[in-house]
Amino acid sequence: MQLLRTGRAALAVVLTAMFTGLGPAAGARAEILEFGWSGTVLSVDPAFASELPVNSGIGPGSSAFVRFEFESTTPDQDPSLSTGDYVGSITSFTLQIGSFAFTQQTGAALNSIIVFSDAVFGFYEPQTSVAPSTPIAGFADLRSDVFFTPFTPSQILDDSLFLAIPDPPDWSTAVSGVLDPTGSVLVEVRLDAICVDACQPPDPTAVPTLHGIGLVTIVGAMLVVGCLALARATRDT
Repeated sequence: MQLLRTGRAALAVVLTAMFTGLGPAAGARAEILEFGWSGTVLSVDPAFASELPVNSGIGPGSSAFVRFEFESTTPDQDPSLSTGDYVGSITSFTLQIGSFAFTQQTGAALNSIIVFSDAVFGFYEPQTSVAPSTPIAGFADLRSDVFFTPFTPSQILDDSLFLAIPDPPDWSTAVSGVLDPTGSVLVEVRLDAICVDACQPPDPTAVPTLHGIGLVTIVGAMLVVGCLALARATRDT
């Protein structure tokens, strides 16, 4: 995974350096689209974990949620027919893990969607600079992304932006996470499912409610048992 990330980071640098500054197509109508996924944390870098608040909720097995919005008419800044580099396309980005969120920085230095397609396979990767909801000592410059691979030529016909939420052929390769500026993974998230409705993370207030229901059930059961015991004692006397 580290080699994959390093290669992807290098590719992103090359693609950014190649952009030609093409303008939007004449008559194109701007439209903001939203994609979202739920996932599970696979790993957390030990040095990063040691700086997180105790109640951050970030750890292996934690549930995660990623959502981003993008401008559908953003022009491709790469002249290659197999590579699309849509610089500045992401208008908002959120990765939430437990009670912690990483959101797109204002004027994000890294802000692009890369689409690659050739005769063998393809990949899709939105990536942006993010800021944590609470500052993390020693980790001020962070990035986050979503990465899907491998798509087949029949699934990615060219390097155009996806206008429908991508459904990868192999979910085991669908990942997101938090990275440092070099592309090293600090938090790795396996994406498990597409968010098809409002694309909102679970309401944390639902947890106490569920626990409350469980407590009421237990207390109710104890009262029933106590009443039965009292009835038996009265009958025996």
